[in-house]
Amino acid sequence: MRPAAPEQLVRGIIEECADCDICRFLMDGVCYFFPALYRLWDREMTEGIPANTRELRNLVELCHFCALCPCEPVRNRILQAKILFVERDGLDPRNRIMEDMALTARLFRILRVFTNKCKHYNSFAKKILRIHNTRLLPHWSACPFPTEVTFPGFENFSVKAERRRKVAYFTGCTGRYIFPEVPYSVVKILNSLGYDVLVPKQLCCGMPALLEGDIQRVQSWISRNMEHLIPLVHAGYDIVCSCRHLFPTHSFLFLLR
Repeated sequence: MRPAAPEQLVRGIIEECADCDICRFLMDGVCYFFPALYRLWDREMTEGIPANTRELRNLVELCHFCALCPCEPVRNRILQAKILFVERDGLDPRNRIMEDMALTARLFRILRVFTNKCKHYNSFAKKILRIHNTRLLPHWSACPFPTEVTFPGFENFSVKAERRRKVAYFTGCTGRYIFPEVPYSVVKILNSLGYDVLVPKQLCCGMPALLEGDIQRVQSWISRNMEHLIPLVHAGYDIVCSCRHLFPTHSFLFLLR
């Protein structure tokens, strides 16, 4: 069976949510998606003008999957509509850059003029990448947290040699590229407790790409991360991560379904 067109999915969401109407008030002021949905519905009811394809795609782009709304099936269909739009119409190159934290970090480290302290170039960068002018750009670290390294644990009187354990640490993009002091602190704490810490080769967890509907990139990143992590589990490593999206992420749940 061929999947429904993304427009059909979004039309179904609009009609279902308009029939319920709870989120018209529940999500007002905390969400961009539902106020826009009800504006489109009210216009159709009062002026007879249904939402066109561009408006429907723009509508799903307003959902950032904060999960504050009460209906998980609606969120799942929004995600499916995003994926179908991208598969059919492609993804804006600017979004493809922004969803890749490693690429973005490299670009901004090379183009050091794009900083919050240089207003002229800062505004230019935001215009190119479609970032709101009042938003601050991240301060990308000049020295990202390394991967494919081992931090041996300190000898600790409370941890006998035969009880020493080893940890594989999945850092996450935010820690690696923006706040490397966080993973360094995690490693220091684990080492002080007698744990040997291995930081394996790793890619993004996939959440930024999932938010854009770029499911092929999500699947690629997840598969490659699992190739590195699963053998370590079999070798007796415990997996520790400071990326909250790695295992409970919507991307893994979506793929498992």
